[in-house]
Amino acid sequence: MLYELEEKVLEILRREVKEVSEENIMAGFETQARPSILLKNLAFKVDKSNIVEEEGEPLTETFDGDGERRDFVLKEEPSSIISVEHPSGKRMEEKQDYIVDYVKKTIMFRTPPSKGSENVIVKYSTRTKRLEVTRLKVEAKYHLIISSDSRKNLDMLMEKVMKAVYQSEKSFEEIGVAFKPVYGKMLNENQAILSCLAELELKLTRVVPTIERIEIRESRMD
Repeated sequence: MLYELEEKVLEILRREVKEVSEENIMAGFETQARPSILLKNLAFKVDKSNIVEEEGEPLTETFDGDGERRDFVLKEEPSSIISVEHPSGKRMEEKQDYIVDYVKKTIMFRTPPSKGSENVIVKYSTRTKRLEVTRLKVEAKYHLIISSDSRKNLDMLMEKVMKAVYQSEKSFEEIGVAFKPVYGKMLNENQAILSCLAELELKLTRVVPTIERIEIRESRMD
C-alpha cells in the first residue's frame, strides 16, 4: 500500500532531480550527505464506511433452432427478460409465444423455433446481487527533508522537487493515489521540509446472502 507509493515518489525524484545522486534520495533513513532528499512517513489514518450496492448486468445469448426443440436453457439465472427474437429482428411475446421458468433458467416456446443458425436471440438481465462494500480511505502525511550545502542551492532543489511532484499527478493516479505538497518550512540555511499529503482508497466487497422466503404453516392437532 504505502510502500508502492514511496517507491513511486523516489522513482520520480531520482528521475527529475539530477542535482542529487540517486543513492542520496532515500526513504526512512537519516543521512548527513549533502545534497540529499529524505522521504519520511510521519503518520497515517484510516476512515471506514460501509454501503450496500446492487450489481446485475444485461446479457445476450443466441441459440440454433432445429425445428423440434422448444426449451432453451440460459447460462445465468435471469431476473427479467428484456426481449426474445425469432428470427433476428422479430420480437416474440411472452405468454403468447413463450413462457419463462426463472428457477430452471429456461425459455419454453409454444411452437418449436424453425431450423437456423443463431436464429433465437434472448436478451435478459441477470439476477441482481447485493454487495456490502467497505471503503477504507487512507490519508498519510509525509515529509520531504531537503538538504543542501548552501541557501542558494537549497532554494533550487526545493523548486525542482515541487515541480517534479506537481507534474507527476498522472503517475500517482496510475497507482490509485493522490500525492501533493501542502506546506513548507525552513529548518536552517541548508535544510527545509516540504510537507506532503497522500490519499488513497481501498475497497472490499462481499455478497450479501439472499434471504429466501420461508412459509410457516400452522399444524392442527385433532
